[in-house]
Amino acid sequence: MQELILYIRPQFRNNVTQDYVKVDMFSDENVTLTQVIQDVRDIDKVFTDFSQTFSLPASQINNKLFQHWYNPDIDGFDSNIQSEAIIELNYQPFKSGKIQLQEVKMKNNKPSVYKVTFFGKTVSLNNTFGEDQLDDLVWLNNFTFANNYANVKAGLNLGLDFTVNSVSYTDAIIHPLISRQQRYIFDSSGNGSDAGNISASLATNNGKRGVFPEDLKPAIKASLIIKAIEEQYGITFKSSEFFDSTEFSNLYLWLNRKIGKYSFIYDVSVSTTFSCVNDISGSCTFFASTSTSLFDNGKYKIKSVTDRDVFTYKATVTPTVATAIYTIEIVDELTDTVVATITGSGTQNVSVLYALISNTQIPIGESKHLVTRVVSNAALTFSLELQVDYDEISGVTTLQSYQSTYTSSGSINAVAANLFPTQEIPEMKILDFLKGLFKQFNLTAFLNDSDEIVVKTLDYFYGDSSTTHDISQYVKTDENTVSEALPFTDINFSYPEASTKLSQAYSNIHNRQYGKLDYEANASRGSQYKIDSPFGHMLFERLQDLDDDSYTEIQYGLSVNESDNEVLTKPLLFYGVYQSSISSAINMIDNVRPEDGGLPSGSVSNDSLTAYWMPHNANELGTASTAPAFNLNFGSEINSYTLTDYGGNNNSLFQKFYENYIVRVFNTRTRIFKYKAILPLKFLLTYSLADKVFVNGRAFTINKITTKLQTGESSLELLNEPTS
Repeated sequence: MQELILYIRPQFRNNVTQDYVKVDMFSDENVTLTQVIQDVRDIDKVFTDFSQTFSLPASQINNKLFQHWYNPDIDGFDSNIQSEAIIELNYQPFKSGKIQLQEVKMKNNKPSVYKVTFFGKTVSLNNTFGEDQLDDLVWLNNFTFANNYANVKAGLNLGLDFTVNSVSYTDAIIHPLISRQQRYIFDSSGNGSDAGNISASLATNNGKRGVFPEDLKPAIKASLIIKAIEEQYGITFKSSEFFDSTEFSNLYLWLNRKIGKYSFIYDVSVSTTFSCVNDISGSCTFFASTSTSLFDNGKYKIKSVTDRDVFTYKATVTPTVATAIYTIEIVDELTDTVVATITGSGTQNVSVLYALISNTQIPIGESKHLVTRVVSNAALTFSLELQVDYDEISGVTTLQSYQSTYTSSGSINAVAANLFPTQEIPEMKILDFLKGLFKQFNLTAFLNDSDEIVVKTLDYFYGDSSTTHDISQYVKTDENTVSEALPFTDINFSYPEASTKLSQAYSNIHNRQYGKLDYEANASRGSQYKIDSPFGHMLFERLQDLDDDSYTEIQYGLSVNESDNEVLTKPLLFYGVYQSSISSAINMIDNVRPEDGGLPSGSVSNDSLTAYWMPHNANELGTASTAPAFNLNFGSEINSYTLTDYGGNNNSLFQKFYENYIVRVFNTRTRIFKYKAILPLKFLLTYSLADKVFVNGRAFTINKITTKLQTGESSLELLNEPTS
């Protein structure tokens, strides 16, 4: 009989972290703990240690800890927050985790018993993330970039690199060749009038067709989302594990939060030096020194003092390119409100008047800071002339009047607006993102002694331990139960229903979903287990040169439905494969697609790209005879780039991450052996669920173990190692 000692850390109060408190226990209360890493009957879930609910006496120490929780009129212990806890056996460390207060039993209006449950640490991630979404991960905005043609081209051609806190992140953002709406073709000798022909070698209309910046949306490395989770919540995923692995390193999440092209907006709120001309004598001096009518580098700071005040602000813009379309906005900077605007081309002007006579008077005592903002859909250079007026008018009498004209000292450039990852990342809970990864790659997680979260594939988890325990002498072998390993006969691995045109066509032709797998056993029971990924799955297309039907090195995705309308996919994970030195160069131009899908009227110079980021469901190209090391299809599919299925051995998600485990538990010689045992303290303190145990010479892995900690009485569910 060993002594169980429980320590609970009091909840955080008044910004003070408190020390653990050793709580009082009932001397006859047995605490039963269940440990399971993955149950063969619930294979897509990650489990953690948990206890049956047990009782604590309402002693003075325990009452102080739980702070009158039973009284709803007192702001005391919060049962919605799990408290940190440590279990020791005979004062030797056993488990750390969380305690959840479930209920209090009352006698004569006083607490007598507290009911609590212990959970292992991993489960606390549910409480850590709660309902938080991916767009709450503000660290991701370290990868904000100007959304202009240069960066979109670089994102497609090279990838965008960033440095955050002296750490370099290469290819953090890419613009994969996934078109949100435009279908692409490749014809090196014809179809020069097709706006979707992306051949750079064809001279015809190469300034009017090809890849347009508005076609593409960026993607962010999945590993950076993991890093953002660490930064946001102060947790650490152990390095050199799955999130640093080859199969995860070039996995990207497409930043496709909503339907529609990203606006390529260039704007500038003008704040620069101006030269001043007196339209009325003394005006330049007046506006430079009067606090209620102050001109400050393009900003007109005005304040209404009397109802006689009249203010005028007029902006005149002259662009260097007379045909450029742009908008002038006069903005009150104090409220970020547009108070006047005009859109057009050539020289334009817009003005605003604040006066009692026009019923636009500023209330006495209030202020406005007027600035000029110029907005366009392309880079714009311009000069600006500002005219400011101040008049004090009483009735029909002008008491004072000032007017100056200010001219910008040099040309002004509108700059591209920034794209913030958190504003474009798909709507998805952080917990659902992690659960999705765990499902796809059959991952498991636990905390090590350094409080790092260790994430491994299940195969690696079991393969990492070479420790064995012979527990034959502790097991009650006079009576045990042997049962089937699985309560179902087939497992369905699938993605959400196909939403893009090519994937829908695949489903219609093959009568099954692209990337799906149905694993069936040789049995007739008919029950099914489903593992559903929350991520979208796109079928990509490798382009042929229509000139001679040869395959190019270009593969792309098209995010439209069967009606050719842009579609919002489920959060799309894919591999970014960098294709360099391609012979079939891609034509890219800084132009705007007409609404009718034809060629734009204006022609621009083209960029011929011989390298690009290719979207793929495999982590590398592979060859005609060698499959890529990893791919995102659950089952065997023809590789969209190499156009072979490698005889079914194509390193699918099932083959790489599920097959060893599933084939084993589906083996007709696999059973679950259920034993009773009295396990000694030395075993309880040292064993891992990854260890193998032996009973009377037979090897087992641990499926589940439930133990009364004080006595060592245990119920074991063991999975035998089939002999063939």
